[in-house]
Amino acid sequence: MANNSLRMLGAHNYNKVPEVNGVPLLLNAGNTPSIAQGLFSNIPVSGEVGELYLATDQQILYRYNGSSWDESLNHSSTQVFGSEFNVWNSMGVSSTISTSFQTKLSITTGVLPAGIYRLQLSFTWYCENGTRIRVRLLEDGSQKDSEFIDRPREDQTRRYTTNLYYSTFVNDTTHTYVVEYARDRKFNSVFIKDVILELWRVA
Repeated sequence: MANNSLRMLGAHNYNKVPEVNGVPLLLNAGNTPSIAQGLFSNIPVSGEVGELYLATDQQILYRYNGSSWDESLNHSSTQVFGSEFNVWNSMGVSSTISTSFQTKLSITTGVLPAGIYRLQLSFTWYCENGTRIRVRLLEDGSQKDSEFIDRPREDQTRRYTTNLYYSTFVNDTTHTYVVEYARDRKFNSVFIKDVILELWRVA
């Protein structure tokens, strides 16, 4: 009796994926002559149209189009968010009565892959007698966005924690970040501590 969905020959089911040692094999539905893997430096100069090559060092799957290899699937790009995470800190208390900016934290990154990154700057601060504090982040010598300026709203001895967020485009190079602080007005001290700078890639 004919059965279009299940072709039987003796005891063999030819719609079932064959196995080797209990592991199912991949069935070729057509248009993929072969698939291989190895380092990108070992990718063949040429191949058959539709041939696939997985560059294990890049986590990229390439497909041969008849004259060159096209990037078919970039697994690494799907894992970008949250990668290249870095964190730096300066936790001790620093103070100044100067209106000129003082350095609280200065770091230089290693070489970062090109992409869009997120920066988070957090710090704890307090001031004397209504003095306002100024805090800014420099990237390679240039100020990121507007500086932070604030003063205590209630108890002058109260500690405040502030979080600032920035986005930046990074090239394949190192970058220098500097956190600076100063007083804005009145001849009283401002204090800053627990400075933490985080950097991670988002795209």
